[in-house]
Amino acid sequence: MTAIKPRDVEAFILKPDISVGMVLVYGPDAGKVRETGQRLSESFMARGEFTEPTILEGDELSTDPARLAVELDTQSLFGGKPLLRLRNTPKSLAAHLKPFADQAPDAILIMETGALTPRDALRQLAESQPGMRALPCYADDDRIRLDLIRSTLREADIQSEPGLVEHIAAMLGNDREVTRRELEKLVLFAGEGGTLSRQEVSELCGDNAALALDMILDAAGSGHAENLNAALERAQSAAIEPQRILAAALQHFLALRHMRAEYDGGKQIRALIESQRPKPHFSRIGLLENQVRAWNERNLGAACTRLYQAIASTRRSPRLSLSATQRTLLAICRIAASQQSLTH
Repeated sequence: MTAIKPRDVEAFILKPDISVGMVLVYGPDAGKVRETGQRLSESFMARGEFTEPTILEGDELSTDPARLAVELDTQSLFGGKPLLRLRNTPKSLAAHLKPFADQAPDAILIMETGALTPRDALRQLAESQPGMRALPCYADDDRIRLDLIRSTLREADIQSEPGLVEHIAAMLGNDREVTRRELEKLVLFAGEGGTLSRQEVSELCGDNAALALDMILDAAGSGHAENLNAALERAQSAAIEPQRILAAALQHFLALRHMRAEYDGGKQIRALIESQRPKPHFSRIGLLENQVRAWNERNLGAACTRLYQAIASTRRSPRLSLSATQRTLLAICRIAASQQSLTH
């Protein structure tokens, strides 16, 4: 078996036990998967045997799976084995990986993907082949999260008041990417050798559940299916209830419908967005402007109807709320994507 146990993942990252072959990094924590892929890439590079990593996206291979063989076979003019990172690896790629699994390529392929069940073909392949390794990335537990916060503050020589580390952990939840981003913000605010207080952390970090919801809404409203899946996984790891996601989505699309009507009546998009309460974060302004332009009244009405139906359905069958939420938002995302293609 080549499945790495969760407790052994860190040791493998620091010292991988293969020199060629494939590593599958999977799990519901998209940020942790991405970070693990990056750290693995750095560990292999430190050996001095590999070229600079080539980064590919899964959708590039979905339409052209033969490209993988070309990339794994391409030798650098300056020497060194190929090192590839494949992000958002599609499950369908398992069938095309079998030839490489049977005879390990003279390269390293790091594949990053979302949650996989033991029955998924991609995971089964990685766990059964001697030239492959499967690394699970689950949400951080309390001990890991606290250690990460302490080490980050220690490395920046930041002084904190008693109990602050626990306060930060409670605010940030267990999503690795959100935690990393918020810790970087705190370090930047405090400065090397600076100080941090509980009040400053509360003001700076805010509500990360709201951040996760914003990511879902903007991905669905902009037609980005991969971003939507990643954002839904992030919300699930942060224990955000599907009913809360649907309610936020309905509010979002009702607001878009209102703004679109006002826009059609001659009002400026920027003024409409800035008049919303609560006022959207400045980083979302451009995304919201694009959504108001792309969506029309008919499709916004259809999106709102789908959300009303999903909310009613999940109230009748709470056990199916997660799958109903995912299906509904993906359907809305597809509407948005079709609109984007028509406007370009």
